[in-house]
Amino acid sequence: MAAHRHHAAHRHHPGGHVTRRQVLAALLGAAVAAAAAGVRAATGGHPNHHATASPPPASWEAATPLQPEPRAGPAQPELDAAQPGAPEVIFHGDPAFATFALTFDDGTCPTCAATIVNAVQQTGFHATFSPNGNMGPTVWDTQAEAIAAMAATGQVSICNHTWDHKDMTRLTAAQVKDELLRNDDWIQQRFGVTSRPFYRPPYGAHDPKTDDIAGGLGFTKVIMWNGTLGDSIVHPPAFILQQLQLYLTAGTIMLGHANHPATASVINQIIDQIQQSGLRPVTLLELLGTNPNPDLAKPDRPNLITTQQPNRNRVHLPGKR
Repeated sequence: MAAHRHHAAHRHHPGGHVTRRQVLAALLGAAVAAAAAGVRAATGGHPNHHATASPPPASWEAATPLQPEPRAGPAQPELDAAQPGAPEVIFHGDPAFATFALTFDDGTCPTCAATIVNAVQQTGFHATFSPNGNMGPTVWDTQAEAIAAMAATGQVSICNHTWDHKDMTRLTAAQVKDELLRNDDWIQQRFGVTSRPFYRPPYGAHDPKTDDIAGGLGFTKVIMWNGTLGDSIVHPPAFILQQLQLYLTAGTIMLGHANHPATASVINQIIDQIQQSGLRPVTLLELLGTNPNPDLAKPDRPNLITTQQPNRNRVHLPGKR
């Protein structure tokens, strides 16, 4: 090809002998044409499409020792394609790290959710929200801007808690998929991130079938809990703070809700007590990273509110979770 270009550059034109400048111009033109052809091949022939390298996979790191506040955590994945995998059922984080993961599910109370979101945002506290999309118009949509800003910096994680908060073990495979995908679509639209890989089954009800379906959709971390505020039903604020102290230990995944005024009324005390405990408040992403220890997939102590059934995949709490 080079020899051909060289020969063509030295051919005589009707006007006379080719000059050195004309030779250089011809060579430059051929090089530009070859580069343009390469760009068209890389972009599928679309001149306005810029070829870019594929981004490297997100590097999620597990929790590290205490750091000064404020801090930014690893941001949850943006709108990526699903990465299916084997599901992992996780009850708690690694107790070797001084971490504590507070999570808030559901969202049936607009003022409660607003108070909790505002407190998390104002204090820089790291937490995880597990909202139901069917509560979006009445509860979560008004909080979308604040949550999206925190999710973008890694201050909060978003966990898929399904669209309608139904018992997944009573649904068909198609219904299970719809509950997860519909909710994640809404999460992406409102908060700018996907909830993958995190999924918390409503009522803690799951089985190998639902776990496999979730894993096949990219929700590979089935998030349970080993501590609870007990606020899925109405309790006085003092009871909620007592529950917090009971489970204020390293590696705890703490179940809370944005459902009742009692929790919202003591949210600043909850945040203060966690921060003063010496534990580092973390999101699920910070707590678990990408490869949690298999030993995390087992409850390590009894729960005052949770009653463990003979089928260890089913956990029943009174009231909605």
